[in-house]
Amino acid sequence: MLSSDEEKKEIDEMFENESEEDLIEDEIAESDRRLVTTAYDFIVRSLKDQIADETIIVDATWQRKYVWDDIKASKLIESLILNVPIPVCYFAEEEKSGQYLVIDGQQRLWSIFRYLNNEFSLRGLITLGHLNKKRFHELDTKYQRLISTRAIRCIILTSECHPELRFDVFERLNYGSVPLNPQELRHCIYRGAFSDLLAKLVEDRTWLNLIGKKESDERLRDQELILRFLALHFRLSKYKPSLKTFLNSFMRDHKRMSKKDETDYKALFDRTTSNLWKMFGENAFRRHVKKSGEESYDKNINKALFDLQMLVASHLEINCSDLKIAKIRDVFFHLMHDDKFIDLILRATDHRTRVVSRCEMLREKLIDNGIKMEELFEKIESMSKLSVEAN
Repeated sequence: MLSSDEEKKEIDEMFENESEEDLIEDEIAESDRRLVTTAYDFIVRSLKDQIADETIIVDATWQRKYVWDDIKASKLIESLILNVPIPVCYFAEEEKSGQYLVIDGQQRLWSIFRYLNNEFSLRGLITLGHLNKKRFHELDTKYQRLISTRAIRCIILTSECHPELRFDVFERLNYGSVPLNPQELRHCIYRGAFSDLLAKLVEDRTWLNLIGKKESDERLRDQELILRFLALHFRLSKYKPSLKTFLNSFMRDHKRMSKKDETDYKALFDRTTSNLWKMFGENAFRRHVKKSGEESYDKNINKALFDLQMLVASHLEINCSDLKIAKIRDVFFHLMHDDKFIDLILRATDHRTRVVSRCEMLREKLIDNGIKMEELFEKIESMSKLSVEAN
């Protein structure tokens, strides 16, 4: 049995990362580089009230991941009483609702909110040791007032900022001991019906079987895989690097998706995963490799291979014939032993020309084997034409 650290390492390795050369960034136009911020000194009582009425959003996912123990939270409360400066909190303004999404300061704000709600008593204080074991309502009025009226500087990135500029700022703010990955940031920034749907889809049993996990990933990397699939399924012809920007755009555009779209996306996902399980089972998204005369499937998910297999499966009917499934499985098996294809799924996978080349190789092999997938072929042809024009 694996230890918790060994299990975590195995899960981390399962989600292969793009290499550094894949991470091409789109430049933001000079006219859009203006960072518009507003600074407020919110008193603690106001912060508590705004969190309670959801003017300030301390994300539910972060509440599950609240990691400060009561001693650390108590030290923060002691700092408020002693008027020790508290680090700045950063919020993002939601364009339509006017709400503030907390990007940096989640642990501090949630600790303050919990204490003012009498959810824990002070512990481990030295300077103000006589306050240990006291909840907020048990403090003398003087101390209650000192805490409630302390001001904390909060900087708000307004909705006027270019979306990618805001995302870049959020990434920089979150370089800590455990920095947020891009999907965790998207979950904070683009919260809404679409992020809720992604959270539901990763709990699907067929999906978990395909990626070889018992439960969803706490770092949301499985949600990013599904986002990646949906973005490519609906916008394949429009794809261009960087992948991160491409995914940001798709999630931003769909964060307030309709109920009908939710239903349609889930049906698409269910059909795709069902077809994939029939086609590859537990070997889905993994490369077939030959080492020292032995054949096996890699344990790690290859994201470029994931893209292609999901695209094919999503364009099949729900009750696809066993013969057609077997033919498609054979196509992928032979591609995984083609040196050119192997190079295309292992190196610089984010590059548009290499995405196009992978898709074209797949299309040609499917056609050679008599497999008709007109809608997918049209998407690939459209992407190829746009790529030629762009060059």
